Amino acid sequence: MKRPLFFFASLFAFAGCQSLGHIEKSQSIKPDESIFVFGASPEQYFYNVIPVELKPKGYRTVRIAALYGRPEGGYLVGKGVAGEHLALSTVKATKDKESIAGPRYTPCGGKRGLVFRAEPGKVLYITHATYSFEGNLLVPRFHDDFESARRYIDENFPNLRGKLERGPYELIPALAECVITVPITIPGR
Repeated sequence: MKRPLFFFASLFAFAGCQSLGHIEKSQSIKPDESIFVFGASPEQYFYNVIPVELKPKGYRTVRIAALYGRPEGGYLVGKGVAGEHLALSTVKATKDKESIAGPRYTPCGGKRGLVFRAEPGKVLYITHATYSFEGNLLVPRFHDDFESARRYIDENFPNLRGKLERGPYELIPALAECVITVPITIPGR
């Protein structure tokens, strides 16, 4: 029963939802939560940060997105439950900021995804992720730009000013199977 429910919830979230889980500019941090910060580009793409369960050989998704949307000012700022693991997962490559349709790319079949732990009561900078195409593959590159992230948080989130810390991450194999979907158009409908 959990799998069909997860499937339909995910379908709903990604079919029409354009943003989920961005925190308010007035957000403060509570002891039972964690706030995470990613630099992300290109800015027209949609990014998905999901709760995951670590297994001996990788990770599996446990529920729908903690954050889904486009970066604001070049950053994704979301909230997770303290102690849970999260992964920077599906990226939807849209051609511009007006588009909501585009191909989705997700780590699967043992390909590595970026996973981090939501630390209790902390505001964590994870990394900057830049995605680019190499042929028909969407390839992430990660780099550190803590000072830019700190300035962004300090200038835009007054209740989080001075609280940003570096958060570690790992590249861990995704255990999900790779599935190819092909849209079908029925003439005359």
